[in-house]
Amino acid sequence: MGSVLKVKRGSLIGDYEIVEPVGEGELGSVFKAKDLRNNRIVALKISNPGNEFKKRLSREFNILIHLNHPGIVKVYDFGYLDEDRSYMAMEFVEGAPITRVLHGFSQDLLRVILDILDVLDYIHSKGMIHSDIKPENILVVEKGKNSYEIKLLDFGFADELELSGTAGGTLGYIAPELFTGQKPDPRSDLYSLGVVLYEILTGQKPFTAKTMGELLKKQFYRDIRPPRDLNSQIPKEFEDIVLKLLHGSPTLRPNSAFEVVRMVVDKFDIEPPTRFQEARKGFILSSPFVGRESLMDSVKDLMRLAKAGKGQSFFVEGEQGIGKTRFLEEIKFLSQLEGHKVLFIPLKSYEGKASPLVESFLDFVGDVERPTSSDESAKFKFFESIIEKLREKENAQRKIIVLIIDDLSLASSDDLAFLRYLVHSIGEDPIFIAGAYSSSTQNGFSDWLNELEKKPFVTKVVLPPLTLKETSQIVKAVLGRGTNLSRLAEWLRERSGGNPYLITELLYDLYEHDVLVFGESGWEFDEEALEEIDIPQGIHDLLKQKISKLKNLEL
Repeated sequence: MGSVLKVKRGSLIGDYEIVEPVGEGELGSVFKAKDLRNNRIVALKISNPGNEFKKRLSREFNILIHLNHPGIVKVYDFGYLDEDRSYMAMEFVEGAPITRVLHGFSQDLLRVILDILDVLDYIHSKGMIHSDIKPENILVVEKGKNSYEIKLLDFGFADELELSGTAGGTLGYIAPELFTGQKPDPRSDLYSLGVVLYEILTGQKPFTAKTMGELLKKQFYRDIRPPRDLNSQIPKEFEDIVLKLLHGSPTLRPNSAFEVVRMVVDKFDIEPPTRFQEARKGFILSSPFVGRESLMDSVKDLMRLAKAGKGQSFFVEGEQGIGKTRFLEEIKFLSQLEGHKVLFIPLKSYEGKASPLVESFLDFVGDVERPTSSDESAKFKFFESIIEKLREKENAQRKIIVLIIDDLSLASSDDLAFLRYLVHSIGEDPIFIAGAYSSSTQNGFSDWLNELEKKPFVTKVVLPPLTLKETSQIVKAVLGRGTNLSRLAEWLRERSGGNPYLITELLYDLYEHDVLVFGESGWEFDEEALEEIDIPQGIHDLLKQKISKLKNLEL
C-alpha cells in the first residue's frame, strides 16, 4: 500500500481547503475540507500514490455519480492531485459508525436496518454489489430522539454483478464462499450485514481466530455462539434472521435484501418507514444515461483534438426533456475522470444578470477590468482580457480546460457576442466548449450557430428521441427486477415519443396511481388500470399539468 498523504490544515487541493483529517483506508485518506467555489463543507478522499489506487478512486466516482438514493453518500467532483494521486469530493456526513450509535436490540435498530436494506436493495436492483459492508461504512446520523438517518459510503470495492471476479472487502466481513473462488452477489453483502448486526446485538464479532484458515473454517461451518447466549434481551425471531444471514452457504441465506425486509416486517409487525417509499420515488425519477453512446464517442474525439491544441466547440440542440442537461453532465463527468479542468455554467443560476455567460466567466477567471465605454472596440478588448485570463489558467493547469454551458437559450446578445469571439479565438488552445440550447430558442443563437457550424472547429448535433431498445434500458435500469416490464417499455415509448424526461414522469405517475407497485417478485405493472388514469399526451401537456398543479397549491 502507498504512503499515507500528509497535508496541513489550510492546504489547498484544487478548489478545496483542508480543514482536518477524518480517516485513512486501504485506498487512501479522507479529509474534511471547504469547497471554496461552492462555499460548503465536503469530505475529500485522496488516493494513495500509484496507478492502481488512482484508477480505483476514479472507478468509485464513476459508480457513485450514477447512483441516486438518500441513503448513499453524494459525490460532487473528481480530479488529479498530481501524476500519482487522484481525489474525489463528496458529501460530508456528521455521523458515526453504526456500532457506536446502536447497542443491543431495539425498535430503533429495526427502523435503521430497514433503511440499510432499502439501500442494498436499490444497489442490487442496479446490478451492483457493495462488497465492503462493515460498521465504518454505515454512518448513522442522529436527527433527534428515536430518529436516525443512515449513509452508506466507500464504494471502493463495488462492482457490477456480471463483471465481479476477485473478492474485495474487509477480512472478517467477507462471505466465506468468496475465498473459494465464487463470484460475489447480493447474498455476499447480506452476509457482511449479518456480521454487523451480530456486533450490534452482542458487542463482539461472531468469529475470532488466530489464523486465516481457522477463521474461514469457523465462518464456513458457522462455529458461532447464538446471539441470545450473549444477550438474552434479543428476540428469538431476530436472532433467527441474523443467523440466516450468517449461513456459511449462500444458497441457505435470504436471496435478496427485499426478502429480509419482508422477514423483519412480518415478524415484528413494523411498517417500512416513509423514507423507504420516498427512496423508491426518488430513484423512479432518476433516469439513467442511455442511448447517446455514439455522440459521446464524438465528444471524446473532439477532446483529443483540443488536447492537441486545436480548440473545439460542440453544441447540442433538443426539445424540452430530451436530455440536453444530462448529456452535458456526462461530458462533465467524463472530463473530470480524464483530469481536465472543468467549468460547468448553468446560466439559470445567473438569472437576473444582464449577461449571465460573461458574469460566469468573470467568476471563474477572476478580476478583469470592465469596459468604461459602450463602443465595440472596448467590448472586444474586454472579451480578449477574459480569454487571456483563461489562457493563464490553462498554462497553470497544463490540462484541457472544458467549458460547459447550460442553457444557451438564456444567453443575452452580449453573451452571444462573447461566445462567438471565444469560439473563434481558441483555435490553437487546449480548450473544449460544450453548450446546449432548446430547439425553440428565440434569442438568435440558433441562427448564429447555423452560420458558424460550417467551420471545422464547430460541431452541432440534435439529440434524437430514444428508441424502444433504449426505453427498455431505462426501464430496466430504473426498476431493476419485475414482471411484464417489456410491455411497460413499449407503452412508455409509444406515449412519450422517446422523450427521457416524459418517460420518467410517466413512470412516476404510474407509481403514484398504484398502477406500478413493488411486490415480492419486484415491480409489477397493471396494464388494465391504465384506462382509468389521466396520462399526459406529450411533454407540453405534461408541463401544463405541472404548472396547473403549482397554481392550485399557490391558491
